[in-house]
Amino acid sequence: MGQSVGPNSVRPWTSAAGPYIVSTAREQVAELIGAFPRDVIFTSCATESNNTAIAAALKSNPAKRHIVTSQVEHSSVLNFCKALERGVTPPFAAVDVARASRPLSRERPAPAARGQDAPATAGGTPALREQGYRVTYLPVDREDLLNLADLEAAIMGDTAVVSLMR
Repeated sequence: MGQSVGPNSVRPWTSAAGPYIVSTAREQVAELIGAFPRDVIFTSCATESNNTAIAAALKSNPAKRHIVTSQVEHSSVLNFCKALERGVTPPFAAVDVARASRPLSRERPAPAARGQDAPATAGGTPALREQGYRVTYLPVDREDLLNLADLEAAIMGDTAVVSLMR
């Protein structure tokens, strides 16, 4: 991406080249990892990344209402999970989670015009407003290690996602 842009916290993207640069970067990353550009999502921080990943997993498996995490997980994950347990729409990534959670297509999409492949703002996900999410918070020992037997026992048929750091 060169020297022409920087993180939003450093310098706002006021240039008309911003969307072109992001679109080009998306294409390059997609090529590198063998994905489609439309399936590459850029986020600005760990909170946005964690929450987008969890939201996408939940939306792609709506019948699965269980999440497994640890008691010492990143605060963004803990806060997101607690909000889901309360039936509150968690504040999460400013990306289109519906696009992120759709099954990957085996067909290459029609080429998009430069700057048109960036995800749109979601602003909230109605499917995540439903109550009924359960979260298992696994303990860790004095060395912050997880007991793998506890993890195995926590994973059930309705587990949509396991989010653990380290």
